[in-house]
Amino acid sequence: SKEAVLSFDFDLTRGSGGVYVSGPRNGLDIYVDGTYRRAVTPAPVRPLPVGPHLVEVRDRETGEVVASRRIVVKDGPSNVEVDFTTDR
Repeated sequence: SKEAVLSFDFDLTRGSGGVYVSGPRNGLDIYVDGTYRRAVTPAPVRPLPVGPHLVEVRDRETGEVVASRRIVVKDGPSNVEVDFTTDR
């Protein structure tokens, strides 16, 4: 329905972008700025406001933060790659 499409309210003055989070293993919960984004690795997370963010992946069983990284989201359709597979 048309109503569903219109309910997405993007503030284009701020700009928005996204991240693509992968690793260090599949099935970890993705958090951005401390909020669970209803996504698990590997997955994109959009939209995010332009600017700095803290991306974390957490083990759902233990709640442990397995890896984290500070990133800066830029305006546009491309996602910032956040690849934790190399973080050992």
